[in-house]
Amino acid sequence: MTKLASHWTSSAPQLGCRHFRVVTVGGKGSERWVELEPLLKPSLRLRLKLSLLRDRQQWCSGLQAVVETEGFSPTGDTTEQQPAAER
Repeated sequence: MTKLASHWTSSAPQLGCRHFRVVTVGGKGSERWVELEPLLKPSLRLRLKLSLLRDRQQWCSGLQAVVETEGFSPTGDTTEQQPAAER
């Protein structure tokens, strides 16, 4: 088995966070699991199968920048509606 990265970024919030560090690893074979700790909420723990952590659609090794796109307008259209008197 290759060495596991110590920090991970989730593609979607988990326990309200996106950045985690590995606390411990356990299990054998296909039952291996990893326990993660959110960097901003160290009192919480997230345990999941190692196979899920290796899913690149859900997790990326390292601490990656997270850009929230909710409410983002790709056209840059920030025009406000004009009052009726100015139309």
